[in-house]
Amino acid sequence: MALNLPPSTRRISNRPFKSSGEDRIEINGDAQMTDTTMIWHATGERTNGACQIAEIVWRAADMSLHHIHSLEDEGFFVIEGSVTIHTSDGDFPLGPGEFGWGPRGLRHGYTVGAEGARVLMIQTPGTQLDEFFRVSNAANPEGLTSDLDAFEEFNAWTQGEYGLKFLDPIKFPPGKLPAGTPES
Repeated sequence: MALNLPPSTRRISNRPFKSSGEDRIEINGDAQMTDTTMIWHATGERTNGACQIAEIVWRAADMSLHHIHSLEDEGFFVIEGSVTIHTSDGDFPLGPGEFGWGPRGLRHGYTVGAEGARVLMIQTPGTQLDEFFRVSNAANPEGLTSDLDAFEEFNAWTQGEYGLKFLDPIKFPPGKLPAGTPES
């Protein structure tokens, strides 16, 4: 007896797969990275929550708001260019072939060098941060670094949905912080 079962359209987690490099997000806004390409080679959905890996191409002098992950650890392997990771333990400049680690629960941000950078971002476990970047980029929230109400609304959303807390950009401006700056 032959069964006529419909094909599944849903991806099966934790199965062998090959990254096609087609899962891309182009980010252009003032909420986070600008003129940035993120290529998701592995997502939490595809790895059954084990990890997620994105190749990031940052433009020169890009920088992030300082933030704290509560759900995932985050590492950066520099392929080309340079990035400085800013933490409460100091600044960690990274060049080609170097790796930097940002454990969950600790503040970090980054500044990209004058030549830009191409970096592999590795996060464990694999959560839904790829979705965060897609949704927040599509929403294109404006004024987050100048409008406190917009910043607080965005921050409440990111904490509730993705376990990601952004720090006040006035107290924690993107880029290098003075020594001894408190965590929050």
